Amino acid sequence: MKRFVSFIALALMMGVGVFAQSGKYGFIEYPVDGLYMVCSKDGSLWGVIDVTGHEVFPVKYETIVVVNDSTFVVGIDGKTGIMDANGGVVIPCMYETLWSSYDKTLFIANQNQVIDRNGKVLFTAAPGEEVLECNRDYIKVKEDEKFGIKTIDGKQVIPAVYDQVQLPGDGRIMVMKDGMVGYTDLKGNLVIPMIYVYYDAGDEDETGEVDYGFNEGLARVMNGEKFGYIDVNGKTVIPFKYSWTEGFQNGKAAVGIFNADGEYVTFKIDKTGKRLAEPAEYTEQDLKEGLSPFLIENAWEWGYKDTKTGKVRIPAKFNGASRFYNGYALVRIGDAICIIDKTGRVVLRNIADFSCFDAA
Repeated sequence: MKRFVSFIALALMMGVGVFAQSGKYGFIEYPVDGLYMVCSKDGSLWGVIDVTGHEVFPVKYETIVVVNDSTFVVGIDGKTGIMDANGGVVIPCMYETLWSSYDKTLFIANQNQVIDRNGKVLFTAAPGEEVLECNRDYIKVKEDEKFGIKTIDGKQVIPAVYDQVQLPGDGRIMVMKDGMVGYTDLKGNLVIPMIYVYYDAGDEDETGEVDYGFNEGLARVMNGEKFGYIDVNGKTVIPFKYSWTEGFQNGKAAVGIFNADGEYVTFKIDKTGKRLAEPAEYTEQDLKEGLSPFLIENAWEWGYKDTKTGKVRIPAKFNGASRFYNGYALVRIGDAICIIDKTGRVVLRNIADFSCFDAA
């Protein structure tokens, strides 16, 4: 994985390289289903460990991605395939490229096929097409630098004529052309005109796109220089007054706005636009775990607050910190990354030199 090499370059530029690098591995990723991807000191080989440090997969693979606790995409000799948790071969390493769909239900092989976990081909792109993303029903395709949508059985929904599209949400498909955003229905008919601004501020989602799709019945869109929310009929539900917004999740969304004093503030709103008491920095993952990381900036020390009371549960004493996942978090203690539990107790020490938050 080239991301480790680029991360090290960035880390050195930022001064992270001052650490003595006393960890067992060079890098550790945030966990997926309680499993952590780790790489060798030189970043050339990857493996997987659990929270005890046991190597579920030894550090010997050119690439490895944890899809879930029973499915792993691995790379050997320049080819990729799928293995199970016991190291058994599910799909031999035969593809040039292989990655899971965002919803982790299917896989995109060689950028021109969609396959299931057993290797059954569900969709094959037409000549000149690339498959970029998919779910159980729809495929996002690229042709001649333009984007379109097809069904999993190959029927065209939207021709590849747009500068950007997103997979359907709430029965609507986001389409963008010449910097303007609109929405079609599932038959490809434009039902919300292309009057909104496609503003790319680097806030891509997990698919690498700026998310203007519908979620929970609302879409965040930009009109002029401000963000607001519309419903699936194009009606403005929450006015265009925010400088930044996120999509709704569990009935809440984080937003940012400049107040009367010119101060930029962030907070969460409900679907009526009502401001909520819950801090904007609390993610759904934080709320699930009951803890959220906080930073004392002048000391660059991290700790954790209780998401219900706002009180400090784990004092600020770490040089870096991730969110909690399944009861555990990655933290930096001096020269190395460690794993702690919800009491702050170190359960695995000096596991790696770097993690994702070192470049945050």
